[in-house]
Amino acid sequence: MLFHEDTLPEPSTSPEETVLSTIAREPSGSSAPRADDITMESTEMPCPDARRDVPTGIRRDENTSGDDQVDHDRATQSDTDADVIKLEHRRDSDSDAASVTTIAYSPNGQYIATGADDTLVIIWDAMTGTLLQTCSEHSDTVHSLAFSPDSRQLVSGAADRLAIVYDVQTGHRLETLAGHADTVYSVAYSPNGHYIATGSVDTTVKLWDAHSGQERFLASADSAIVLTVAFSPDSRRLVSASGDCCARIWSVQDGTLLNVLKGDQGINALAYAPDNRRLVTGSDDGSARIWDADTGLELVDVREHSGPIWAVAFSPDGTRLLSAASDGSVRIGDSYSGDKLHDIDADDQLVTAVAISPSSSRICVSSSESIRVWDAMTANQLAELTSHSEQITHLRFSPDATRIVSSSDDGLVHIWNIDIPNLH
Repeated sequence: MLFHEDTLPEPSTSPEETVLSTIAREPSGSSAPRADDITMESTEMPCPDARRDVPTGIRRDENTSGDDQVDHDRATQSDTDADVIKLEHRRDSDSDAASVTTIAYSPNGQYIATGADDTLVIIWDAMTGTLLQTCSEHSDTVHSLAFSPDSRQLVSGAADRLAIVYDVQTGHRLETLAGHADTVYSVAYSPNGHYIATGSVDTTVKLWDAHSGQERFLASADSAIVLTVAFSPDSRRLVSASGDCCARIWSVQDGTLLNVLKGDQGINALAYAPDNRRLVTGSDDGSARIWDADTGLELVDVREHSGPIWAVAFSPDGTRLLSAASDGSVRIGDSYSGDKLHDIDADDQLVTAVAISPSSSRICVSSSESIRVWDAMTANQLAELTSHSEQITHLRFSPDATRIVSSSDDGLVHIWNIDIPNLH
């Protein structure tokens, strides 16, 4: 079922950008890692400036001489083997650290956003860990975050059925995207910055004008919970993955359903190739399937993983396919033939989160309390990071792949600098 409001402007193209989306945990509480990177009517009051009433939340461990000072009694510094900034997502100095449910890194590398079960969205300085804004517009758990391509805006989706757009510099609420009947589980900006997509437990996908907040169309996923949404690199198509083992491709121009890609089991991850012509899906059965995005035909079916696939990506030139699974295996293969080029093994440890850098040059995998980083082209291990005291739940790369942000059941968010000699 499809409802149109008006004709959409013709999207511009940006073929150099590869779209990557992963699903981390369904609303029912299954054990897959949380998305991408996955959801009360708010008032016109602006989001408060967090620097006025919320402590910095920084606890810094740095491989430095110790000269850097953080002016707060919750901040400490010591020399360690790694350069890491530790943050606590919490409402105020009297509150316990919240359970972080989603993380986003801005495309310009300057900001990190965290969402949590305390209903807050917090924006941090990605280089220093300084808390910049605390946004309290939602009334229930925040499930998904996405920055606009120019890093000036941030959209959040939550269990209160709303998606909210913020000004990153001020934290003010710019738009409330209302209309879903259940949790907004996934949000995404189009690469050209014109549109926002939302996917919901109510089985619908909505496309919004990113500037006015106007709903452009509503599409049904045939009674299946929408787990993730993503755009093609040229912003002309919107793809969704649902609980019925299907990925659906929609026209951004008029909302027409173009193709339905049917898998054998649940689809946990998807990504477009840089040329917009192919799409890869990763599933619970350990299969990575490459599809013709125009015809919907299956081109390659790779079955090398023994556990659910949680992340997939194409290399920037589209020739290689990267996939990472819960069994600790990471596979690098030829994206046309499906032939294996490299294998990375996490020593049979349970994988709790995975991330592939935006340029597809690095892969990081967490198992229990440690994070390991590999070169995606050579399969050489670059780093092993240990600082969390409990299971790691989320991972994100900075745009240039020199930093990683992680969250854990210990209530901390860590920003790791992996662009230093002793980690290579």
